[in-house]
Amino acid sequence: MAAMGQVAEWSHETVLAGECASASRARDFVCLHLVEHGLLYLVEDVRLVVSELATNALGHAHPSFLVRLEQTDQLVLLTVQDGSSAVPRQSRPDVMNSAGRGLQIVGLLSSDWGATVGPGRGKAIWAAFAARRAAVLVGRVSPRGRRTTVVTRPGPGHQIAPLAIAAPDDPVLFPVLCSEESS
Repeated sequence: MAAMGQVAEWSHETVLAGECASASRARDFVCLHLVEHGLLYLVEDVRLVVSELATNALGHAHPSFLVRLEQTDQLVLLTVQDGSSAVPRQSRPDVMNSAGRGLQIVGLLSSDWGATVGPGRGKAIWAAFAARRAAVLVGRVSPRGRRTTVVTRPGPGHQIAPLAIAAPDDPVLFPVLCSEESS
């Protein structure tokens, strides 16, 4: 279900039971896959949004709901699908009311969100997040303590090793994951 005209670089989905513990499982699911794909900068926002969407789905999950996380070239798309065709509406809760703010949170944390209703399939609420391309800085510490840096782009399936700290007299390669904006 990648954005129109875009092919998903990767996609993960899980079906969760319509029970309270599933909101926590949905948070764990997105955290696992965002970390797996090096998208650490999205973990907190996507975890909070999936928590809100999963909690909403729990009221409609007969007997389960689906959580999908995928990335295209420019965005990460989170989708929560349940069996109900009732589309949620954003409300203006009273200041003292502790409920009714979920979709406001989704709107604040995502770059876009919406709902689709399919015949016989219930509804899917989706939220999009801007994806930044990652760069790997590979540096070498020379015997004189100088550091040279080469920027490369990891391809699909590449793992990025943990940062290795080296003594100034020990030449070692050390990869560092950073965003394009800081390279």
